[in-house]
Amino acid sequence: MKAVGFFGILGTSRGETASKGVAKKSVTESVIIGRDIFLVEGEHNILDLTLYILHFREGQWFLRIISRMATFKAIVFDLNGVFLLSKNLSERLSEKSGKAVDEILAVMKPILREVRNPERRGEEVWQPLLDMVGMNRTDFFEFYFSGESIDMEMLDFAKSLKKKGVIVFILSNNFRERTEYYRTNFPLLFQMVDKAYFSWETGLVKPDVRAYTNLLNENNLDGEECIYIDDSEENLEVARSLGIKGIKYESGEQVRREIDELVG
Repeated sequence: MKAVGFFGILGTSRGETASKGVAKKSVTESVIIGRDIFLVEGEHNILDLTLYILHFREGQWFLRIISRMATFKAIVFDLNGVFLLSKNLSERLSEKSGKAVDEILAVMKPILREVRNPERRGEEVWQPLLDMVGMNRTDFFEFYFSGESIDMEMLDFAKSLKKKGVIVFILSNNFRERTEYYRTNFPLLFQMVDKAYFSWETGLVKPDVRAYTNLLNENNLDGEECIYIDDSEENLEVARSLGIKGIKYESGEQVRREIDELVG
């Protein structure tokens, strides 16, 4: 270490952009102490470097770590309302059918709760809702799914995270017909993620804690190594109970900013 000067507590700034994966990089760290700079050379896991105190003792400078930044290996995204955006379905159906939103929700909610599980009835499960809004199954699904679109800025952001070595997952409560549509019509979404977990395939529906532990165990991850993005506070609270860093989705810009602050 080369000491240029000393001014109290210091942090770090990167001398180069480093991968955030598990592999360590050989780097030169520019360590800022007030207005002065210290150079630290050697093998570092970049995300472990955060806050130090410098001591002068017996004619030598000593650098002591006083806190560490968490190492985040993976980011888990909810899908609908985060990567896929759309106007509320019950409101769209109300506009089309003339039925009140509350009436539609009373019929639709129990159906959606059932179909996101692998143990469900066949196509007849949708019939009460189809009868209410006056649509056949084919037209209903086309109306439903065509109203959804990818947030391309979020998709590009996820790609940039992967380039930094971050593992990207989707964890979604969803049903077979919808995910089949997504896989056909939104292939970029599935090319971007390392794996997508859908409740109708896993049998684990958020906020069941097993939906999260299944993902962690399958990928040999600790909760503290993951960030989870969702627009549901209930789902986030369960994730946080496992040590996962939870971020409430309010806007794409807000999520990107908060993730950047955590992983750089």
